[in-house]
Amino acid sequence: PDATVGAVDVWFRAHWNVVPSQRAVTGVLCALIGLMLVVVSIQSGTQSWSAGIALGLYLVFASSLEVYMAVQKPQRLWQLVLLQKAFFAIVAVVASALGPGGARVWWTLILIAVTHVGLQRQPVQDRKAALFGSFFAVFTSVIALVTLLSDTKTGGAFSDGSLTSFCRPDQEDCTNFKFPVIGSRQTYGMCGLSWPIDRTENGTTTVSTRCNDTALTLVDFGALSNMAYLNDDTLNISLAEYFPGWQLIHFEEYQPSDGSLTRFFHIRRNHTSIFAVRGTDSAIETLQDISIWTPVVFAQFASWLGPSFIDIPKYVRMITVFNKASDDRYGFQDLIDYVNGTVQNTTDSQPTYYITGHSLGGGVAKVIGGLLNITAITFSAPGLVATAGTLDPAPDVSGVRHESVTVTPENDLVPKVDEQAGSALVIDCPFSNPVSCHSISATWCELLAACGDGGGRGIARGYNQSCDICA
Repeated sequence: PDATVGAVDVWFRAHWNVVPSQRAVTGVLCALIGLMLVVVSIQSGTQSWSAGIALGLYLVFASSLEVYMAVQKPQRLWQLVLLQKAFFAIVAVVASALGPGGARVWWTLILIAVTHVGLQRQPVQDRKAALFGSFFAVFTSVIALVTLLSDTKTGGAFSDGSLTSFCRPDQEDCTNFKFPVIGSRQTYGMCGLSWPIDRTENGTTTVSTRCNDTALTLVDFGALSNMAYLNDDTLNISLAEYFPGWQLIHFEEYQPSDGSLTRFFHIRRNHTSIFAVRGTDSAIETLQDISIWTPVVFAQFASWLGPSFIDIPKYVRMITVFNKASDDRYGFQDLIDYVNGTVQNTTDSQPTYYITGHSLGGGVAKVIGGLLNITAITFSAPGLVATAGTLDPAPDVSGVRHESVTVTPENDLVPKVDEQAGSALVIDCPFSNPVSCHSISATWCELLAACGDGGGRGIARGYNQSCDICA
């Protein structure tokens, strides 16, 4: 035994095992998040910037100290952890007492007692609980960072939607090319999968004024999901380039200051309407992702640690039964209202509707498809089997199963969130990085390369591509 360690130290080390390696990894991650928080706070220009800087600097200091103790003095690490718990307990009690409804301080004390005072022995070989704790700590830190980003004037927008997938005349040193009609590499069995543009008895509506095909393919819907990220001006340019003959009926801009949190557009050609929904492209939309799919993420993570005998959909419905949220809270009620209004108020006797989207946009598209019985063709979208039960109104999972298709690139983590209710079409991804595999541009390029410019139907669309995009 270590002669420099006293009886108190021995007692805590025996009855409250703290895993140094786990604390070191968590500390490094939290320190990086703290640095990001400082940078974002400085750039945000909001009233909360000083609080963000203070919180970020504290996070860097506390996390760095934890890493140092875990590496250099692991036998004393329990002292730092106990000090951290005591500090947060005091802050929680004071904040609860000073805030509105001071009587709630007793609830805070009870919560602290339940979560911080249990000093039971934990076997050294049991790393799963420690791993889950690390995941929870990092996850909550990310939420705090994203929330601060959302407080900016632009809602934390990641891009301005001004870049097209093809070279425009004003772009120098940019070269366009077209994929072969039948593809340039090994094909997929899904190539050729198509949806009729015009479902009327004698429907002859074509893909565009320059393409005589009468059915839309995965390549076509991939193009539309990609275009959902564009701003109003660039969208009109891209529609004229890729879908001549279609009319832009409505464009909903992403305007957090006006409460509009979903960017989508609606195009129509004869009897056919297509709604395309943008995916995650801002901090606010990242919070939407977190709000909708967090319950199932934690359930899946706990199940992965295993062994698990729980029914994840039933578990998720159980933990959210008292907190079911309407689609208005999630930020896409305006989209539901618009699509529903279009469907209910149409004067067309035989209309055809499709909805498409990527990532969050694909998830929302499947929700609307399940609610309004509209075919949804999506890309890299999370599943809905368990999550559907947390929404109010809840989409019909059986309807989603029959009416939705999701293209899921290999190594993309987002489609692995929840279970896919509809058909999942797996494609290759040339990248090992999950973030790159999640890109709609990478997915569209893969489909064009494998299925060809004709989407597997042998009829050219004429999709110009920049060499910088699909090189």
